[in-house]
Amino acid sequence: MIEVKLRRQVTDVLTIVSETKDAGLVQGIDFDFAYYQARHDPVNGHLISEPYTIFSFYGSGDYALIFKLKYGE
Repeated sequence: MIEVKLRRQVTDVLTIVSETKDAGLVQGIDFDFAYYQARHDPVNGHLISEPYTIFSFYGSGDYALIFKLKYGE
């Protein structure tokens, strides 16, 4: 399994997931993803961590490489 981390907003992530599925990859077999919301300090409201998503690719690293080249930061 190869993981790729993207720092994007949820709307961008859902677009990327849709494009990945349109390319023929199957969620749960070829890839999965987990979105983590931004975290803020409950006292002063300062940002602790920005939102990010982890995409996990199964099998050979070909899909992960192409994904990283297309969407990587």
